[in-house]
Amino acid sequence: MDLDFRRVSGTIQSDFPCPLRSQHVDGRELGHCRCYRSRSRFFLATNFKIISALKLIHFGMLVNELTTYELERIIKPVIQLQPMSRVCSEIGEVLGIPEANREKIQEQKKFRLRYKGFDLHFYNFRWLRGRGPTIHLNFTCPATKWQMRRIAWLGESHKLMDKVCGEVVQDLKSVCLEEIANIKLTSTDITAHFWTGNEEFRYRVRYPNSAFNHDWKQTCDASPLLIGDNYATATRNWCINLMFNPGGFVRKDGKTILRDNWLEYAYDISKSSDAAVARMPYFSGHSSTFEEWSEDMISDLGNEVIRSLPSIWQEIHRERNQHEGDKGISRQS
Repeated sequence: MDLDFRRVSGTIQSDFPCPLRSQHVDGRELGHCRCYRSRSRFFLATNFKIISALKLIHFGMLVNELTTYELERIIKPVIQLQPMSRVCSEIGEVLGIPEANREKIQEQKKFRLRYKGFDLHFYNFRWLRGRGPTIHLNFTCPATKWQMRRIAWLGESHKLMDKVCGEVVQDLKSVCLEEIANIKLTSTDITAHFWTGNEEFRYRVRYPNSAFNHDWKQTCDASPLLIGDNYATATRNWCINLMFNPGGFVRKDGKTILRDNWLEYAYDISKSSDAAVARMPYFSGHSSTFEEWSEDMISDLGNEVIRSLPSIWQEIHRERNQHEGDKGISRQS
């Protein structure tokens, strides 16, 4: 990233696109940000007393340190079962992504997202047809040498995990319970497998009381709401995960409510993921049909796009045919 550095009172000032710059929340301008570097450290100066978010540059890469308020803005639209356009808009404003969509949010590489010392990654963020938005937030933090030695000597313990992960887990619980009515979270330990192989690990999950699918095959099938934490021995990272399956919930009277028949929707996420892979030309062995293309578009843009799909499909093929015709004419000439 090219930065325009200018020396200011013994420090080095840099101007760069900052997601917080002149943000407006509820009609109020939060203010402008200036990023400074002094020796090897970067820090943020703002024109208001309480810094609402910390934006750092670390080893040449912008780091976006999210506040609790910003984390709420990412999660709440999903829990509220908002339309995909609204969900992407809210998350895009937090991340500073103009005209945000699912792909831009999930694949952004401009900066590292962090929350209370954990790196934050978006996985499996998309729309489930006829259900709502689904999201998987993954938080990771490297274990310290002392923590690794303690685990090697004494084994893993919930007490140590609570000390490292407890604050972030509590924030996730608070955000979810604020929007979901009449549920209490309970916890259990499950045995899961790393996606890279057959190695097993213990995984503590929190889920709505009485809403646990004992026949789960993928972790996302276990409950419509999961907040899990574990120590990943293979990567030596502390991991926290939030998974939300919209099929298990409905929105009523300004609150999200767990369905009585939530189990009928327990496999929605894994089925959707398997179907998306099967639709890929590499696996299907043919170019996408209109129906397959439509499912991918709905996954990206939500139910709002369904009515426009036939006209969009026709326009794409019209432009493609015109382009191929122009190429044929140019070869003949």
